[in-house]
Amino acid sequence: MKARTHSVGLMLLLAPCYLAFACPRADAADKTNEKQLAQGRELFMREWLPDDKRSHAGDGLGPLFNGNSCMECHHQGGAGGSGPNGANVTLLSAFVERQEEVESVGLLARLLGMRPKPKPKKEPPPQLDRAKLAELHPGFRTSNSVPFHRFATGDEYAKWRKKFFVDSLPGLGEKVGIEEKGDIEEFRLSGLFDSGSIQARKAIGDVSVQFIGSQRNTPALFGTGLIDSIPERVLEEVAAEQAKRAANQPADSANSKVRQKMLKMGLGTSDPLPEKGRVSKLKDGRVGRFGWKGHVASLKDFTLQACAIELGLEVPGVPQSPLPWKPGYKAPGLDLTAQQCDALIAFVAALPRPKERKPETDRHEAEIVHGRKLFGQVGCAACHRPKLGDVEGIYSDLLLHDMGDELSDFGSYGTPILADSGDGKVDPIPELKLDGSEPDRKKEKPPKFGAAPREWRTPPLWGFRDSGPYLHDGRANTLTEAVARHGGEGQESSLRFLELSGQERRQVELFLKSLTAP
Repeated sequence: MKARTHSVGLMLLLAPCYLAFACPRADAADKTNEKQLAQGRELFMREWLPDDKRSHAGDGLGPLFNGNSCMECHHQGGAGGSGPNGANVTLLSAFVERQEEVESVGLLARLLGMRPKPKPKKEPPPQLDRAKLAELHPGFRTSNSVPFHRFATGDEYAKWRKKFFVDSLPGLGEKVGIEEKGDIEEFRLSGLFDSGSIQARKAIGDVSVQFIGSQRNTPALFGTGLIDSIPERVLEEVAAEQAKRAANQPADSANSKVRQKMLKMGLGTSDPLPEKGRVSKLKDGRVGRFGWKGHVASLKDFTLQACAIELGLEVPGVPQSPLPWKPGYKAPGLDLTAQQCDALIAFVAALPRPKERKPETDRHEAEIVHGRKLFGQVGCAACHRPKLGDVEGIYSDLLLHDMGDELSDFGSYGTPILADSGDGKVDPIPELKLDGSEPDRKKEKPPKFGAAPREWRTPPLWGFRDSGPYLHDGRANTLTEAVARHGGEGQESSLRFLELSGQERRQVELFLKSLTAP
Protein backbone atom coordinates (compact mmCIF):
# COMPACT_ATOMS: atom_id res chain seq x y z
CA MET A 1 0.00 0.00 0.00
CA LYS A 2 1.44 3.36 -0.96
CA ALA A 3 1.95 6.00 1.70
CA ARG A 4 -1.01 8.30 2.04
CA THR A 5 -0.62 12.02 1.38
CA HIS A 6 -3.33 14.52 2.19
CA SER A 7 -4.33 18.08 1.53
CA VAL A 8 -6.81 20.50 2.95
CA GLY A 9 -7.64 21.65 -0.56
CA LEU A 10 -8.81 25.18 -1.00
CA MET A 11 -7.75 26.10 2.54
CA LEU A 12 -4.10 25.55 1.68
CA LEU A 13 -4.46 27.24 -1.70
CA LEU A 14 -5.68 30.34 0.09
CA ALA A 15 -3.13 30.02 2.89
CA PRO A 16 -0.98 33.00 1.79
CA CYS A 17 -4.09 35.22 1.88
CA TYR A 18 -5.59 34.38 5.23
CA LEU A 19 -2.28 33.77 6.99
CA ALA A 20 -1.62 37.46 6.58
CA PHE A 21 -4.53 38.03 8.95
CA ALA A 22 -4.77 34.83 11.02
CA CYS A 23 -1.13 34.33 11.91
CA PRO A 24 1.01 36.36 14.29
CA ARG A 25 3.61 38.89 13.17
CA ALA A 26 6.76 39.65 15.09
CA ASP A 27 7.94 43.12 16.02
CA ALA A 28 9.85 44.49 13.03
CA ALA A 29 12.71 45.45 15.33
CA ASP A 30 13.06 41.92 16.64
CA LYS A 31 14.57 40.10 13.66
CA THR A 32 15.43 37.00 15.67
CA ASN A 33 11.86 36.58 16.86
CA GLU A 34 10.55 37.29 13.36
CA LYS A 35 12.78 34.55 11.93
CA GLN A 36 11.69 32.08 14.63
CA LEU A 37 7.99 32.74 13.98
CA ALA A 38 8.48 32.33 10.25
CA GLN A 39 10.19 28.99 10.83
CA GLY A 40 7.43 27.93 13.23
CA ARG A 41 4.75 28.83 10.69
CA GLU A 42 6.51 26.78 8.01
CA LEU A 43 6.66 23.79 10.36
CA PHE A 44 2.96 24.18 11.21
CA MET A 45 2.01 24.26 7.52
CA ARG A 46 4.54 21.65 6.36
CA GLU A 47 3.17 18.49 4.76
CA TRP A 48 5.44 15.72 5.98
CA LEU A 49 6.45 12.67 3.93
CA PRO A 50 7.70 9.22 4.95
CA ASP A 51 11.52 9.25 5.17
CA ASP A 52 11.31 13.00 4.66
CA LYS A 53 14.65 14.56 3.68
CA ARG A 54 13.65 17.61 5.73
CA SER A 55 13.60 15.41 8.84
CA HIS A 56 16.61 16.06 11.06
CA ALA A 57 17.65 12.41 11.54
CA GLY A 58 14.39 10.52 11.99
CA ASP A 59 11.99 8.60 9.78
CA GLY A 60 9.79 11.52 8.75
CA LEU A 61 6.02 11.10 8.76
CA GLY A 62 4.68 8.20 10.83
CA PRO A 63 5.00 5.24 10.65
CA LEU A 64 1.58 5.85 12.36
CA PHE A 65 -0.21 9.16 11.88
CA ASN A 66 -3.61 10.85 11.82
CA GLY A 67 -2.59 13.69 9.51
CA ASN A 68 0.48 14.79 7.60
CA SER A 69 0.51 18.37 8.86
CA CYS A 70 -0.66 20.40 11.84
CA MET A 71 -2.80 22.41 9.45
CA GLU A 72 -4.68 19.35 8.23
CA CYS A 73 -6.58 19.10 11.52
CA HIS A 74 -6.27 22.67 12.86
CA HIS A 75 -7.83 24.74 10.06
CA GLN A 76 -11.39 25.87 10.89
CA GLY A 77 -11.44 29.65 11.02
CA GLY A 78 -7.81 29.84 9.89
CA ALA A 79 -4.45 28.27 10.68
CA GLY A 80 -4.62 27.01 14.27
CA GLY A 81 -8.38 26.51 14.39
CA SER A 82 -10.38 23.46 15.44
CA GLY A 83 -11.17 20.47 13.24
CA PRO A 84 -14.25 18.59 12.01
CA ASN A 85 -15.35 15.18 13.27
CA GLY A 86 -13.44 13.55 10.43
CA ALA A 87 -10.22 14.55 12.17
CA ASN A 88 -11.20 13.09 15.56
CA VAL A 89 -8.66 11.08 17.52
CA THR A 90 -9.81 7.50 18.20
CA LEU A 91 -8.90 5.78 21.49
CA LEU A 92 -9.42 2.30 22.95
CA SER A 93 -9.17 1.86 26.73
CA ALA A 94 -8.90 -1.29 28.86
CA PHE A 95 -10.64 -1.72 32.24
CA VAL A 96 -10.91 -4.53 34.74
CA GLU A 97 -14.53 -5.52 35.27
CA ARG A 98 -15.59 -4.86 38.82
CA GLN A 99 -17.11 -8.02 40.28
CA GLU A 100 -20.08 -7.61 42.59
CA GLU A 101 -21.61 -9.72 45.32
CA VAL A 102 -25.37 -10.06 45.75
CA GLU A 103 -27.08 -9.32 49.03
CA SER A 104 -29.41 -12.13 50.04
CA VAL A 105 -33.05 -11.44 50.88
CA GLY A 106 -35.41 -13.34 53.14
CA LEU A 107 -38.35 -15.55 52.15
CA LEU A 108 -40.95 -12.83 52.77
CA ALA A 109 -38.98 -10.33 50.69
CA ARG A 110 -38.72 -12.82 47.84
CA LEU A 111 -42.51 -13.44 48.01
CA LEU A 112 -43.06 -9.71 47.79
CA GLY A 113 -40.98 -9.65 44.62
CA MET A 114 -37.98 -7.84 46.08
CA ARG A 115 -34.80 -8.42 44.14
CA PRO A 116 -31.36 -8.85 45.67
CA LYS A 117 -29.12 -5.81 45.41
CA PRO A 118 -25.57 -6.06 44.06
CA LYS A 119 -22.79 -4.66 46.21
CA PRO A 120 -19.12 -4.16 45.41
CA LYS A 121 -16.70 -6.74 46.71
CA LYS A 122 -14.51 -5.52 49.54
CA GLU A 123 -11.34 -7.29 48.50
CA PRO A 124 -8.90 -5.43 46.19
CA PRO A 125 -9.45 -5.80 42.45
CA PRO A 126 -7.58 -8.55 40.62
CA GLN A 127 -4.28 -7.46 39.09
CA LEU A 128 -4.05 -7.76 35.36
CA ASP A 129 -0.82 -8.99 33.79
CA ARG A 130 0.16 -6.04 31.60
CA ALA A 131 2.53 -8.19 29.58
CA LYS A 132 -0.46 -10.30 28.50
CA LEU A 133 -2.49 -7.19 27.74
CA ALA A 134 0.43 -5.76 25.75
CA GLU A 135 0.24 -8.77 23.44
CA LEU A 136 -2.90 -7.13 22.03
CA HIS A 137 -1.22 -3.74 21.64
CA PRO A 138 2.23 -2.76 23.02
CA GLY A 139 0.89 0.61 24.16
CA PHE A 140 -1.08 -1.16 26.91
CA ARG A 141 2.17 -2.04 28.66
CA THR A 142 2.46 1.46 30.08
CA SER A 143 -0.91 3.07 29.38
CA ASN A 144 -4.58 2.27 29.95
CA SER A 145 -5.55 3.83 26.60
CA VAL A 146 -4.04 3.54 23.14
CA PRO A 147 -4.74 5.61 20.01
CA PHE A 148 -5.96 3.86 16.89
CA HIS A 149 -4.38 5.87 14.10
CA ARG A 150 -6.13 6.37 10.79
CA PHE A 151 -3.10 5.95 8.57
CA ALA A 152 0.32 4.34 8.29
CA THR A 153 3.23 4.66 5.87
CA GLY A 154 3.20 0.96 4.94
CA ASP A 155 0.81 -1.96 4.75
CA GLU A 156 1.96 -3.67 7.98
CA TYR A 157 -0.54 -1.68 10.04
CA ALA A 158 -3.39 -2.67 7.74
CA LYS A 159 -2.57 -6.35 8.20
CA TRP A 160 -2.23 -6.00 11.98
CA ARG A 161 -5.43 -4.00 12.32
CA LYS A 162 -7.41 -6.58 10.39
CA LYS A 163 -5.99 -9.36 12.60
CA PHE A 164 -6.78 -7.36 15.74
CA PHE A 165 -10.39 -6.71 14.78
CA VAL A 166 -11.13 -10.16 13.42
CA ASP A 167 -9.05 -12.43 15.68
CA SER A 168 -8.01 -10.65 18.90
CA LEU A 169 -11.32 -8.91 19.64
CA PRO A 170 -13.75 -10.40 17.12
CA GLY A 171 -16.69 -8.43 18.47
CA LEU A 172 -15.07 -5.28 17.18
CA GLY A 173 -14.97 -6.55 13.62
CA GLU A 174 -18.75 -6.71 13.46
CA LYS A 175 -19.06 -3.15 14.76
CA VAL A 176 -16.86 -1.70 12.01
CA GLY A 177 -18.28 -3.84 9.22
CA ILE A 178 -15.01 -5.60 8.51
CA GLU A 179 -15.11 -8.15 5.71
CA GLU A 180 -12.42 -10.76 5.23
CA LYS A 181 -11.93 -9.73 1.60
CA GLY A 182 -12.34 -6.02 2.14
CA ASP A 183 -9.71 -3.37 1.58
CA ILE A 184 -8.38 -2.21 4.97
CA GLU A 185 -8.67 1.44 3.97
CA GLU A 186 -12.40 0.99 3.45
CA PHE A 187 -13.07 -0.35 6.95
CA ARG A 188 -15.54 1.94 8.62
CA LEU A 189 -13.50 3.00 11.62
CA SER A 190 -15.70 6.04 12.20
CA GLY A 191 -18.42 3.76 13.53
CA LEU A 192 -16.14 1.83 15.84
CA PHE A 193 -15.51 3.74 19.02
CA ASP A 194 -18.72 5.41 20.11
CA SER A 195 -17.56 7.36 23.14
CA GLY A 196 -18.23 5.67 26.45
CA SER A 197 -19.69 2.45 25.08
CA ILE A 198 -18.34 -1.02 25.78
CA GLN A 199 -16.92 -2.41 22.57
CA ALA A 200 -15.74 -5.87 23.62
CA ARG A 201 -14.91 -8.11 26.58
CA LYS A 202 -12.01 -10.53 26.78
CA ALA A 203 -10.64 -12.84 29.47
CA ILE A 204 -6.93 -12.31 30.03
CA GLY A 205 -5.78 -14.94 32.48
CA ASP A 206 -8.27 -14.97 35.34
CA VAL A 207 -9.28 -11.35 34.79
CA SER A 208 -12.22 -10.17 32.69
CA VAL A 209 -11.28 -7.04 30.74
CA GLN A 210 -13.66 -4.73 28.94
CA PHE A 211 -12.57 -2.40 26.16
CA ILE A 212 -14.24 0.98 25.83
CA GLY A 213 -14.00 3.37 22.91
CA SER A 214 -13.51 7.14 22.87
CA GLN A 215 -13.35 10.03 20.45
CA ARG A 216 -11.57 13.38 20.82
CA ASN A 217 -12.38 16.36 18.65
CA THR A 218 -9.59 18.71 17.54
CA PRO A 219 -9.51 21.88 19.71
CA ALA A 220 -8.68 25.35 18.43
CA LEU A 221 -5.26 26.76 19.31
CA PHE A 222 -6.09 30.47 19.16
CA GLY A 223 -4.97 32.32 22.28
CA THR A 224 -3.19 29.29 23.79
CA GLY A 225 -0.14 31.42 24.57
CA LEU A 226 -2.33 33.51 26.87
CA ILE A 227 -3.76 30.39 28.51
CA ASP A 228 -0.20 29.17 29.09
CA SER A 229 0.60 32.41 30.91
CA ILE A 230 -2.23 32.27 33.48
CA PRO A 231 -0.69 31.71 36.95
CA GLU A 232 -1.64 28.48 38.74
CA ARG A 233 -2.77 30.50 41.77
CA VAL A 234 -5.57 32.02 39.65
CA LEU A 235 -7.04 28.58 39.00
CA GLU A 236 -6.69 27.68 42.68
CA GLU A 237 -8.50 30.88 43.70
CA VAL A 238 -11.38 30.27 41.27
CA ALA A 239 -11.75 26.70 42.52
CA ALA A 240 -11.85 27.92 46.13
CA GLU A 241 -14.43 30.55 45.22
CA GLN A 242 -16.67 27.96 43.54
CA ALA A 243 -16.32 25.55 46.48
CA LYS A 244 -17.42 28.26 48.90
CA ARG A 245 -20.42 29.17 46.75
CA ALA A 246 -21.37 25.52 46.22
CA ALA A 247 -21.57 24.94 49.96
CA ASN A 248 -24.58 27.27 50.06
CA GLN A 249 -26.07 26.54 46.64
CA PRO A 250 -29.25 24.42 46.76
CA ALA A 251 -30.75 22.99 43.60
CA ASP A 252 -33.24 25.68 42.60
CA SER A 253 -35.33 23.86 40.02
CA ALA A 254 -36.24 20.55 41.63
CA ASN A 255 -39.85 20.91 40.52
CA SER A 256 -39.05 22.33 37.10
CA LYS A 257 -41.43 21.17 34.38
CA VAL A 258 -38.50 21.18 31.98
CA ARG A 259 -36.60 18.85 34.34
CA GLN A 260 -39.49 16.41 34.40
CA LYS A 261 -39.72 16.49 30.61
CA MET A 262 -36.00 15.90 30.32
CA LEU A 263 -36.15 12.95 32.70
CA LYS A 264 -38.95 11.38 30.65
CA MET A 265 -36.78 11.83 27.56
CA GLY A 266 -33.84 10.21 29.31
CA LEU A 267 -31.89 13.47 29.59
CA GLY A 268 -30.37 14.83 32.76
CA THR A 269 -30.73 13.41 36.25
CA SER A 270 -32.96 14.03 39.22
CA ASP A 271 -29.94 14.83 41.40
CA PRO A 272 -27.81 17.62 39.87
CA LEU A 273 -24.51 18.80 41.33
CA PRO A 274 -23.53 22.38 42.23
CA GLU A 275 -20.82 24.08 40.17
CA LYS A 276 -17.64 23.13 41.99
CA GLY A 277 -14.63 22.88 39.72
CA ARG A 278 -11.37 21.13 40.59
CA VAL A 279 -7.86 22.06 39.62
CA SER A 280 -6.35 19.26 37.55
CA LYS A 281 -3.26 18.10 39.42
CA LEU A 282 -0.57 16.15 37.62
CA LYS A 283 1.83 13.68 39.21
CA ASP A 284 4.79 16.00 38.82
CA GLY A 285 3.04 18.68 40.89
CA ARG A 286 2.08 20.91 37.98
CA VAL A 287 -1.44 22.04 37.13
CA GLY A 288 -3.11 20.79 33.96
CA ARG A 289 -4.69 23.44 31.77
CA PHE A 290 -4.68 21.97 28.24
CA GLY A 291 -6.52 19.04 26.71
CA TRP A 292 -10.15 18.00 27.13
CA LYS A 293 -9.34 16.36 30.45
CA GLY A 294 -6.93 19.07 31.59
CA HIS A 295 -4.17 16.47 31.51
CA VAL A 296 -1.42 18.63 29.99
CA ALA A 297 0.36 21.34 31.96
CA SER A 298 2.01 23.49 29.32
CA LEU A 299 1.70 24.52 25.70
CA LYS A 300 5.13 23.00 25.12
CA ASP A 301 3.97 19.57 26.32
CA PHE A 302 0.74 19.87 24.35
CA THR A 303 2.58 20.73 21.12
CA LEU A 304 5.21 18.00 21.45
CA GLN A 305 2.61 15.33 22.23
CA ALA A 306 0.65 16.32 19.12
CA CYS A 307 3.80 16.07 16.99
CA ALA A 308 4.56 12.58 18.33
CA ILE A 309 1.04 11.09 18.31
CA GLU A 310 -0.70 12.86 15.44
CA LEU A 311 2.18 13.14 12.97
CA GLY A 312 4.45 10.36 14.18
CA LEU A 313 7.39 12.73 14.55
CA GLU A 314 10.18 11.91 16.99
CA VAL A 315 10.77 15.00 19.14
CA PRO A 316 12.94 15.63 22.23
CA GLY A 317 11.47 13.93 25.30
CA VAL A 318 8.37 12.51 23.60
CA PRO A 319 8.66 9.30 21.54
CA GLN A 320 6.41 8.25 18.70
CA SER A 321 3.49 5.91 19.37
CA PRO A 322 4.60 2.26 19.57
CA LEU A 323 4.05 0.13 16.48
CA PRO A 324 1.64 -2.75 17.29
CA TRP A 325 3.09 -4.97 14.55
CA LYS A 326 6.70 -4.24 15.54
CA PRO A 327 7.06 -3.85 19.34
CA GLY A 328 10.29 -2.19 20.36
CA TYR A 329 10.67 -0.14 17.18
CA LYS A 330 12.54 3.11 17.71
CA ALA A 331 12.98 5.95 15.28
CA PRO A 332 16.55 6.30 13.96
CA GLY A 333 16.74 9.81 15.38
CA LEU A 334 14.89 13.06 15.96
CA ASP A 335 12.61 14.41 13.25
CA LEU A 336 12.59 17.87 14.85
CA THR A 337 15.47 19.39 16.77
CA ALA A 338 14.92 21.23 20.05
CA GLN A 339 15.42 24.52 18.17
CA GLN A 340 12.75 23.60 15.61
CA CYS A 341 10.35 22.56 18.38
CA ASP A 342 10.92 25.91 20.09
CA ALA A 343 10.06 27.68 16.84
CA LEU A 344 6.85 25.67 16.39
CA ILE A 345 5.82 26.28 20.00
CA ALA A 346 6.56 30.00 19.64
CA PHE A 347 4.35 30.17 16.55
CA VAL A 348 1.44 28.42 18.28
CA ALA A 349 1.89 30.59 21.39
CA ALA A 350 1.72 33.72 19.23
CA LEU A 351 -1.54 32.77 17.51
CA PRO A 352 -3.87 35.67 18.37
CA ARG A 353 -6.81 35.36 20.69
CA PRO A 354 -10.30 35.10 19.14
CA LYS A 355 -12.19 38.35 18.82
CA GLU A 356 -15.72 39.67 19.25
CA ARG A 357 -17.38 40.60 15.99
CA LYS A 358 -18.86 44.08 15.94
CA PRO A 359 -22.66 44.26 15.55
CA GLU A 360 -23.91 45.25 12.10
CA THR A 361 -26.90 47.32 13.28
CA ASP A 362 -28.21 48.87 16.49
CA ARG A 363 -30.82 46.09 16.75
CA HIS A 364 -28.15 43.45 16.24
CA GLU A 365 -26.13 45.04 19.03
CA ALA A 366 -29.13 45.08 21.38
CA GLU A 367 -29.78 41.38 20.72
CA ILE A 368 -26.15 40.47 21.43
CA VAL A 369 -26.05 42.57 24.61
CA HIS A 370 -29.21 40.89 25.89
CA GLY A 371 -27.85 37.47 24.92
CA ARG A 372 -24.68 38.14 26.93
CA LYS A 373 -26.84 39.14 29.91
CA LEU A 374 -28.94 35.95 29.64
CA PHE A 375 -25.73 33.90 29.35
CA GLY A 376 -24.83 35.11 32.83
CA GLN A 377 -28.34 34.87 34.26
CA VAL A 378 -28.85 31.20 33.45
CA GLY A 379 -25.52 30.37 35.11
CA CYS A 380 -23.27 29.59 32.13
CA ALA A 381 -20.77 32.24 33.22
CA ALA A 382 -20.16 30.42 36.51
CA CYS A 383 -17.82 28.04 34.67
CA HIS A 384 -17.44 29.80 31.31
CA ARG A 385 -15.99 32.91 32.97
CA PRO A 386 -15.59 35.94 30.69
CA LYS A 387 -12.25 36.77 32.33
CA LEU A 388 -9.67 34.52 33.94
CA GLY A 389 -6.76 36.26 35.57
CA ASP A 390 -5.69 38.97 33.15
CA VAL A 391 -7.06 37.15 30.11
CA GLU A 392 -10.21 38.82 28.79
CA GLY A 393 -12.88 37.07 26.75
CA ILE A 394 -11.76 33.48 27.40
CA TYR A 395 -15.12 32.23 28.76
CA SER A 396 -13.60 29.39 30.77
CA ASP A 397 -12.27 28.64 34.25
CA LEU A 398 -9.96 25.83 32.96
CA LEU A 399 -11.17 23.65 35.86
CA LEU A 400 -12.47 20.09 35.88
CA HIS A 401 -16.24 19.73 36.28
CA ASP A 402 -18.45 16.66 36.64
CA MET A 403 -20.68 16.76 33.55
CA GLY A 404 -22.81 13.70 34.32
CA ASP A 405 -23.13 10.17 33.05
CA GLU A 406 -24.13 10.96 29.47
CA LEU A 407 -20.82 12.73 28.79
CA SER A 408 -18.77 10.23 30.77
CA ASP A 409 -15.78 9.08 28.76
CA PHE A 410 -13.06 6.70 29.87
CA GLY A 411 -10.27 7.35 27.39
CA SER A 412 -6.96 8.95 28.27
CA TYR A 413 -5.21 10.80 25.46
CA GLY A 414 -1.46 11.11 25.70
CA THR A 415 1.79 9.34 25.08
CA PRO A 416 2.22 5.89 26.67
CA ILE A 417 4.87 7.17 29.10
CA LEU A 418 2.23 9.25 30.88
CA ALA A 419 0.98 6.19 32.77
CA ASP A 420 4.40 5.70 34.34
CA SER A 421 4.55 7.32 37.77
CA GLY A 422 8.26 8.03 37.40
CA ASP A 423 9.43 5.47 39.94
CA GLY A 424 9.30 2.50 37.58
CA LYS A 425 5.76 1.58 38.62
CA VAL A 426 2.83 1.76 36.26
CA ASP A 427 -0.66 2.82 37.30
CA PRO A 428 -2.99 -0.12 37.90
CA ILE A 429 -5.76 -0.57 35.39
CA PRO A 430 -8.92 0.89 36.98
CA GLU A 431 -12.09 -1.04 37.70
CA LEU A 432 -15.50 -0.46 36.21
CA LYS A 433 -18.80 -2.07 37.06
CA LEU A 434 -20.16 -4.80 34.82
CA ASP A 435 -22.46 -2.28 33.13
CA GLY A 436 -19.51 -0.05 32.26
CA SER A 437 -20.45 2.69 34.74
CA GLU A 438 -18.09 4.36 37.17
CA PRO A 439 -18.46 4.96 40.93
CA ASP A 440 -20.83 7.68 42.16
CA ARG A 441 -18.84 10.85 42.76
CA LYS A 442 -20.92 11.65 45.84
CA LYS A 443 -19.81 8.37 47.42
CA GLU A 444 -16.25 8.16 46.15
CA LYS A 445 -13.66 10.91 45.88
CA PRO A 446 -12.36 11.91 42.45
CA PRO A 447 -8.84 10.75 41.58
CA LYS A 448 -5.88 12.48 43.17
CA PHE A 449 -4.26 12.99 39.79
CA GLY A 450 -6.04 13.75 36.54
CA ALA A 451 -9.76 13.62 35.78
CA ALA A 452 -12.51 11.12 36.50
CA PRO A 453 -14.48 9.81 33.49
CA ARG A 454 -17.34 12.26 34.14
CA GLU A 455 -14.98 15.23 34.54
CA TRP A 456 -14.01 17.63 31.77
CA ARG A 457 -12.00 20.82 31.61
CA THR A 458 -14.25 23.78 30.80
CA PRO A 459 -13.49 24.51 27.14
CA PRO A 460 -12.91 28.20 26.31
CA LEU A 461 -15.81 29.58 24.29
CA TRP A 462 -13.87 32.35 22.58
CA GLY A 463 -14.03 31.66 18.86
CA PHE A 464 -17.32 29.74 19.36
CA ARG A 465 -18.72 30.60 15.91
CA ASP A 466 -15.83 28.87 14.11
CA SER A 467 -15.19 25.95 16.48
CA GLY A 468 -18.07 23.52 15.85
CA PRO A 469 -18.92 20.70 16.23
CA TYR A 470 -19.08 20.92 20.02
CA LEU A 471 -18.27 18.82 23.10
CA HIS A 472 -15.25 16.55 23.50
CA ASP A 473 -16.18 14.14 20.72
CA GLY A 474 -18.02 16.53 18.43
CA ARG A 475 -21.40 14.89 19.10
CA ALA A 476 -23.26 18.23 19.19
CA ASN A 477 -23.77 20.28 16.02
CA THR A 478 -25.68 23.17 17.60
CA LEU A 479 -25.56 25.25 20.77
CA THR A 480 -28.90 23.93 22.02
CA GLU A 481 -27.82 20.33 21.49
CA ALA A 482 -24.55 20.93 23.35
CA VAL A 483 -26.27 22.64 26.28
CA ALA A 484 -29.00 19.98 26.52
CA ARG A 485 -26.30 17.32 27.03
CA HIS A 486 -24.84 19.10 30.06
CA GLY A 487 -25.46 16.99 33.16
CA GLY A 488 -23.97 16.94 36.64
CA GLU A 489 -22.65 20.38 37.51
CA GLY A 490 -23.92 21.82 34.23
CA GLN A 491 -27.48 20.56 34.53
CA GLU A 492 -29.00 23.49 36.42
CA SER A 493 -27.68 25.99 33.87
CA SER A 494 -28.79 23.71 31.06
CA LEU A 495 -32.35 23.60 32.41
CA ARG A 496 -32.48 27.37 32.88
CA PHE A 497 -31.32 27.83 29.29
CA LEU A 498 -33.97 25.43 27.98
CA GLU A 499 -36.63 27.27 30.00
CA LEU A 500 -35.88 30.46 28.06
CA SER A 501 -38.17 31.40 25.21
CA GLY A 502 -37.12 30.56 21.69
CA GLN A 503 -36.25 34.21 21.05
CA GLU A 504 -34.11 34.39 24.19
CA ARG A 505 -32.21 31.23 23.25
CA ARG A 506 -31.52 32.77 19.84
CA GLN A 507 -30.19 35.87 21.58
CA VAL A 508 -27.76 33.78 23.61
CA GLU A 509 -26.66 32.07 20.41
CA LEU A 510 -26.22 35.43 18.67
CA PHE A 511 -23.95 36.51 21.52
CA LEU A 512 -21.84 33.33 21.32
CA LYS A 513 -21.63 33.56 17.55
CA SER A 514 -20.22 37.06 17.93
CA LEU A 515 -17.15 35.31 19.39
CA THR A 516 -15.17 34.54 16.24
CA ALA A 517 -11.81 33.16 15.21
CA PRO A 518 -9.16 35.84 14.61
